[in-house]
Amino acid sequence: MRSLDVQKHQQEFFALIQTAAFSVDRQPVSFQRWLESTAGLFEAEAQRGGRVFLVGNGASQAMSSHYAADLTKNALVPALALSDAAMLTCFANDYSYETALVEMLKRHLGPADVLVAISSSGRSPNVVAAANYTRQQGRPVVALTGFSADNPLRQLGSNEAYLASRSYGMVECGHAYLMHALLDMLCERRGAPGR
Repeated sequence: MRSLDVQKHQQEFFALIQTAAFSVDRQPVSFQRWLESTAGLFEAEAQRGGRVFLVGNGASQAMSSHYAADLTKNALVPALALSDAAMLTCFANDYSYETALVEMLKRHLGPADVLVAISSSGRSPNVVAAANYTRQQGRPVVALTGFSADNPLRQLGSNEAYLASRSYGMVECGHAYLMHALLDMLCERRGAPGR
């Protein structure tokens, strides 16, 4: 019976985080600069009465719910995951799964709102459509992706983070790390209870 080489697994994850690629407005930046820019974006929009909407599928949708709760409760940034089962299935049934998130955003996205789009592959049609719609409305998109470097969601991110791995587990854990680092920075900057 084969078992996981834990040391190799840890080294793979550490290397993935160390080689993560970040950009702001299509310009490569350091992890520190990405965190500062994204935290500043969330703070500025919150001060204008905006909210952070989060979207994803599967584990990425679960992460969206997790971070919407953390942003709202701990970082004092109003946030909402578009993951309510009744709402999502209603819009998917009446429109299509691919356009359900867009239809929800049409009814909720305001002039000071931000979208966080999480997709390991960066190719989920519904998440890409939501990001595309958000950009068309002139609103910023924070994109967290992995797998292929040329994935379409990455191209739509005004603030984007890319993890060069084709392992769902590695990318999902990496996205969780990035979001928690962002939350910690926000809590510290805002003197919020999460820190």
